[in-house]
Amino acid sequence: MIAASNWTSTVDAYSQAWSACLAEAISKPEAERALNEVAPLENYFSQEGNLEAAFTESGFSAVHAGAVDLDVHLSVEQFVEDREINSGGRLGRHLLGNDKWMNFRKGAITILRARFGDTVGYSRRALIAIGRKSPSRYGSGT
Repeated sequence: MIAASNWTSTVDAYSQAWSACLAEAISKPEAERALNEVAPLENYFSQEGNLEAAFTESGFSAVHAGAVDLDVHLSVEQFVEDREINSGGRLGRHLLGNDKWMNFRKGAITILRARFGDTVGYSRRALIAIGRKSPSRYGSGT
């Protein structure tokens, strides 16, 4: 058995504000480069049906495919912590160095808190696919 998941594409005010802060710190092309290097097929897999298609093309049969809608409620600090571990956040920390990153982080929290208050709440959809290796037509193989 194999399982895979991916977030669907989303555009929300919180993510846009974070992206604007990050782009100001490291530039938008750098943030986009990070995503393309770390997860080049993220946009492809964010569309329903593409996880299952990848399984089928790789010799797996889909056992289950579906979507889960999640309501997320975080403090601004938790939201920033979450963004720090994505590709843009990791690149930002690498390019800026720890001290400048910590200053950036404080500034981003201040901007987000001024714009949205102490908490953020949004919905995200996760796509999930589970597959099983299809029997080989050439015998049992391995």
